[in-house]
Parts: sequence; structure tokens; C-alpha cells
Amino acid sequence: MSLRMTYYTLPVEIIEQIIDQLRGECSTLLNCALTCRDLFPRAIEVLYTAIRIQNRAAYDTFLRVRFSVKTRDAFLQTEDLEFSDRREKRLWEKTFLQGMIFTFAGVTFPNLGRLAFRSEDRIQEPFILHFRIPGSFTKTFSSVRALTLDGVQFYTLRDFVRLVCALPHLEELYLMGRILLKQLPPRQVVMTEATGSQLKLQQFCLSTNSVQMSEEALYMWLMCTPTVQAQTLQVLHLDSLAPLYVPEWRYYDTLARLQERLGSSLTDLQIPTKRGGASR
Repeated sequence: MSLRMTYYTLPVEIIEQIIDQLRGECSTLLNCALTCRDLFPRAIEVLYTAIRIQNRAAYDTFLRVRFSVKTRDAFLQTEDLEFSDRREKRLWEKTFLQGMIFTFAGVTFPNLGRLAFRSEDRIQEPFILHFRIPGSFTKTFSSVRALTLDGVQFYTLRDFVRLVCALPHLEELYLMGRILLKQLPPRQVVMTEATGSQLKLQQFCLSTNSVQMSEEALYMWLMCTPTVQAQTLQVLHLDSLAPLYVPEWRYYDTLARLQERLGSSLTDLQIPTKRGGASR
């Protein structure tokens, strides 16, 4: 009895479309690239379009090649950059973000539009900026329009604000997971260029399940920025209920003032009204 094997083939155009959908899936893309020499250029191009660093090996590789000529040319087409420690809990030696400040200083991503930091390390140290963010860091991410912070902790509101405001063209801010402030209540933030005087967000989305999150202080800071003062915000999604340490009436009074000051600029509003529900 003989076995007869049937091989099915796909047109190269179909495979190229599949590759285009694999943005950020490095191992799969490399397998595609190595399978067929003709597909190698396209796979590498897509590989650098969306970069996701999720383990120590990938991070160490990035450190070695980030300033090479070939890599710098490839970074010209990078649109998405994501760092995550979800596959390797101790990816960073100190804090999740602190190493990135110096790792990226001087790297060029002229077309980078989306930047994300995701963490599931529940025992990580709060991210405290004891130093000024170097201008080279701001220059590196000057094109970033959307920032996602998922599960990342800070010590005070000011520490968080200084990182956000280091992105001069930021338009979309997404805060998710058990994040943000470890010190409650945070200090009042004096409005400067480094703390929001130039910030003009168009989208702000907050979804957190942490009772340590000081949403009220965050909204008060937001109301002092041009995001609210100049009414640039168009999308506001708040999936977090009033923290346990803040009276509900005061929390929702702050939200009401925020909505009132935004006026007609809002085109998409979603705020929580009660536990288990939200209004749009």
C-alpha cells in the first residue's frame, strides 16, 4: 500500500497578502522569508514595519543592531513599535520603562506613529524619573501620534506627565490595565512645556481596574492642558468607575466639568454611569 501525498500551492500574490497581515509576528514572518527567496524582501519589509519586542533575546538583538546602517535604513519604514514583558516577566533589569529612555536615545524612527509599552509584572518598581528625559529621546519619538501604556506604574502624576509630554506630536493616549500612580494623592502639577502646556490630544481612552489609579487628579491635569483649554479632544472613552477612596459625587462632578469645558469638540463620548454600565 502506497501513500500518495498531495501538495497544494498558493499564488505568490496570495502569500504576499498573508505576509502583510503578519505585522509584528516576527517568528512567522521569518519562516515565510526563509521558505522562499522571492518572498524574503517583502517579509523583511513587513517585519520592520511593526516591531514587537517581547523577550530578552529580542531586546538584546535590538541593542546590538540598532545603530547599524542596514537597521537604520529598515527603521525608516517602522510604523508600530511595541515592548512587552508578558512572555518574560523579568525582561527589564530595573523598571519596565526606565531602560528604554537610554536604549532609544539617538535611534531614528521618522515614520513611527504608534508606540506601546505593556507589562504584567505586578511587583515591578514604580517608574521614577530622577533625571530629565534627554532631548534625543524626544527626537527619536517626535513622529509618534499614539501612545499606549498598559500595566505600567508610575510613582506620581508628574512622573507620568513628563513621559507623555516628551512626545511632542502626541494625539492619542490609551491607558489600560493596573496602572498609573503609586502615590496618593499626587502633587499638583505646575503647567510647563514639559508637563503639558503644549499637549493637544484628539483621543483619550482610560480603562483600568486598579483602585490605586488617581483618575480625578489625571482629569484635573488634563483640564489645564490645551487638550481641554483649546478643545482639541474629539474622542473620550472612560471605562473606569470612581475609585474607592474618592466620593462618587466629587468624581462625577470632575467628569462633568471636563465634559463641559470640552464643549462641542467631542464627537465620541463614553463615560461610566454605574457599576457594570456606561453611557455613550
